[in-house]
Amino acid sequence: MKAVRLLESGGQLVFDDVPVPAIARDEVLVKIKSTAVNHIDLVKASGTLRQILPIDLPWIPGHEFSGIVEQVGSDVAAYASGDAVFGTSELGANAEFLAVKPATIVKKPSNLSFEESASVPVASETAWEGIFTHGHLEKGQTILIHGGAGAVGAYAVQLASHAGTTIIATASADDEAYVKSIGASRVINYREEHFEKVLGEKVDVVFDLVGGDTQKRSFHVLKEGGHLVSATQPVSQEETARYRVSGEMMRLAPSADMLGRIARLGRSDQTSRQCTRCRMLARPGGISPGNCQGFMGCHSADRERQSTGHMARLCFACPRDLQTMLQKWESSAS
Repeated sequence: MKAVRLLESGGQLVFDDVPVPAIARDEVLVKIKSTAVNHIDLVKASGTLRQILPIDLPWIPGHEFSGIVEQVGSDVAAYASGDAVFGTSELGANAEFLAVKPATIVKKPSNLSFEESASVPVASETAWEGIFTHGHLEKGQTILIHGGAGAVGAYAVQLASHAGTTIIATASADDEAYVKSIGASRVINYREEHFEKVLGEKVDVVFDLVGGDTQKRSFHVLKEGGHLVSATQPVSQEETARYRVSGEMMRLAPSADMLGRIARLGRSDQTSRQCTRCRMLARPGGISPGNCQGFMGCHSADRERQSTGHMARLCFACPRDLQTMLQKWESSAS
């Protein structure tokens, strides 16, 4: 089979012929239809955080995918050949085939394309774990989401809305209408306003997808006993003690159960898809993918980034676009 591989840390990606994975009795072989590129792929490939995020070389990137079940192990009862699935893997999805455990995949909702569903797992599960598992967000509470227009942020806004909470998000003026359309009650233009100066009351949870000075200023708006969850950098324990709040940097722990719950929310949609600037808008009654940029042939990720200020989710159809993926993959880091 064909696969995109990294042979040396920080080196160039290569397009290789590698053996099709042999599955164990408790595994599923998936024929990849689409795969997405995440920031974590770029960081791992660069080698800049190899002590925290080590990889075994040669390494196949790709943490999320969608596809068709090709073969199942003798101990697998939940899936059969021909099932459309999506999920996550640490083994590398930028290939024609991938062997996975059933606990890492779920059946693909019929209202999502393979390209859309491939962009769902990492962003949506990061959002779910961030606001619920680590942030302990509950109905009736108020949450501040930094970066509400990004891939993770958009899921966080939608999930928090479904949970019956009040959502305040930081985003650019250009994204205000979009973020409000997916559930935010208020959007603060981070380019023109300091959120800690314009917020009239403190919040129960801060979900930080930006880091740096934004995280430092977030302590000022948290209620005593509140939670600050970061997906970008460690949280100062000195500051958490000073403000009498909890704070932690999360590390994603994917699970099929969590992804299945998110997928069921997606299936609740009864309306047609809408697309603005190649960005899928939220659909009333359901959860939908955010910045999913399909590379079926012509769109440029750089064009999307320049026009919106955000990095689009790169979604590649496999196997015919593996060569395209190799060409576009590293451009997303520039």
